[in-house]
Amino acid sequence: MKNRIDTLRRLTLVGAAAMLCALGSATAMAKGDWVLVAGATGKTGKLVVEQLVAADYKVRAMARNPETAKAALPSGVEIVKGDVTDPASLDSPMKGVKYVVSAIGAGGMKPEPGNGPVEVDLQGNIALVKAAQKAKVKQFVLVSSAATSKAAEFPVPF
Repeated sequence: MKNRIDTLRRLTLVGAAAMLCALGSATAMAKGDWVLVAGATGKTGKLVVEQLVAADYKVRAMARNPETAKAALPSGVEIVKGDVTDPASLDSPMKGVKYVVSAIGAGGMKPEPGNGPVEVDLQGNIALVKAAQKAKVKQFVLVSSAATSKAAEFPVPF
């Protein structure tokens, strides 16, 4: 069962990243345009960043902790500080961005106060969308991998 869950998780994450790259070509996404990835240091976000870098897109990775991001992400990625629970911190990362990918997620099964599903997944994505609208971003993509690594705890029939 664990191998099946790991395989499903990998397929879901890689599929999401591949879908993003395919979506880009379908919407005439120019490789010179900036793509902001929020949640870039998470499992899904890292894969999205890697896929975009491999496809020669200019990637700006937003992270609460830029030092963690520098250690975790490929070279050539611009790292910016931002926190979806602090809407005022989102304006600067959005400057000059044409596309935004939200791969944010709450802090696991037992999140710290202020880092739960309501604050991050709901209010955080709302704040990102508002900042993207304000910056006149062309396209906003929401990628979710909710519970893909916890399938044994949250079984969903296939």
